[in-house]
Amino acid sequence: MKATISRRALLAGVAAASSSVPVFFLLRSLPSRTSDVSGDEGLKGEAKWVPGACAVCGQGCPVRLKVLNGDTIVGVSFNAEPGRSQYYAVCGKVYAIPYAHRHPNRIKRPMIRDGPRGSGSFRPVSWDEALDYVAENLRKYASAPHQVLVFSHQGWEAPLMDEFMRLFGTPNVTDHADTCFHSSAAGRWFLFGRTVGPGATYPDYEHAQFVVLMGRNPYGGTVAAPWTKTLSEAVSRGLRLVVFDVRYSEVCEVAERYYLVRPGTDLAVSLAIAREIIVNKWYNSDYLNRYTTAGMLFYADSMKPVKLRRIESGERAGKLDYLVYCDVDKMYRFRSEAKRAKLDFSGIFEGKRVVTALRTLGTALERYTPEWAESVSGVPAGEIRWVARTLAGYGSRGFVDPGYKSVRYRNEPMLHRVNALVNVLIGSWGSKGGVAWSRKLPVPTPLPEGGFKVVAGKC
Repeated sequence: MKATISRRALLAGVAAASSSVPVFFLLRSLPSRTSDVSGDEGLKGEAKWVPGACAVCGQGCPVRLKVLNGDTIVGVSFNAEPGRSQYYAVCGKVYAIPYAHRHPNRIKRPMIRDGPRGSGSFRPVSWDEALDYVAENLRKYASAPHQVLVFSHQGWEAPLMDEFMRLFGTPNVTDHADTCFHSSAAGRWFLFGRTVGPGATYPDYEHAQFVVLMGRNPYGGTVAAPWTKTLSEAVSRGLRLVVFDVRYSEVCEVAERYYLVRPGTDLAVSLAIAREIIVNKWYNSDYLNRYTTAGMLFYADSMKPVKLRRIESGERAGKLDYLVYCDVDKMYRFRSEAKRAKLDFSGIFEGKRVVTALRTLGTALERYTPEWAESVSGVPAGEIRWVARTLAGYGSRGFVDPGYKSVRYRNEPMLHRVNALVNVLIGSWGSKGGVAWSRKLPVPTPLPEGGFKVVAGKC
């Protein structure tokens, strides 16, 4: 079955009622949802809507709270400045707040397991008993602190966790990120040499022309409010949107194409997209030469860098320099001395075969054809090729959304790694209409000379 739905096919169902349905009409109706339990039996009194900010995660999305009798939350909705409310949304976690607050199984006091592990049997205790229990068990591991794991949910208690780690000596302190976006941040580490979380990136929907959403739903997924408005406005102005999802969600209604993907197989599609861009040389050569180490030479047998040195003077003094094959004079030179590195290259240097980082990457991706990806994901090979070709065609004005948090599959970090790589190949990281890093910049701008650190091969 061809798992794609075009915008034209979507609107065809309402053609009888109207000769055309503008995208803006769909946008205005999609995010306008409210959770409200004030009609439930037993909830009596006066309810008032008040502004607030969600504290479920660290983004603080604007919300409105319907409060009964001044102390009971019975409804939640999005919030925005006057005239903009049609563009805002909040994620599913927020809508669940009134129900979670009144859930009969909500934990209201400390509990200690009183049965075998996995039995689900717990007994409620006082705070004094709970703290005594923790202290007594910590005392058992005083001589082996590395066997203790401390979990911190959000940033506000981080200083307390840091102090605990210093006093007790355990190196195992984890936090909210490990259960939320850490896989995306860790995946990007392989390209940037450091973890780059979603809070540090800015998908520039405003200036983009072609966007691929994969494992991300800005209309209903986590941290919706910051992105719903800009994405909706961009689509209403003509942004082309392609969505890969395991279900038909709100954002699919404004997408040009929607592809049904078997759960956990998005990575296969991403690998095939990256492969098509490299094999067909659809990558942005100027961008790769200027901002990445795609032309860096490695020994083919050991994959060790051929030659490295530190730059001694100039603006890049102290930075690492590496050997490339100059595409202008056809000579082996250090990158700082070569006018332009040849990106897709294999040759002999001092009697040993050498290859560029980009050639090595292309070889590694060769087997991940669109046909292979179709057999895994169910997305037609021709459609995968179309997405890759179109994405590359828009270059810096197109990107695969950097994402936030997706379902926990073993391959999730690799999915974010490959998607980030695709954005590097087409030149969208740090470009206007692409993905900015850091998000501190209000509007992404073209990269300054040497002002952005993206590596296509670790050195």
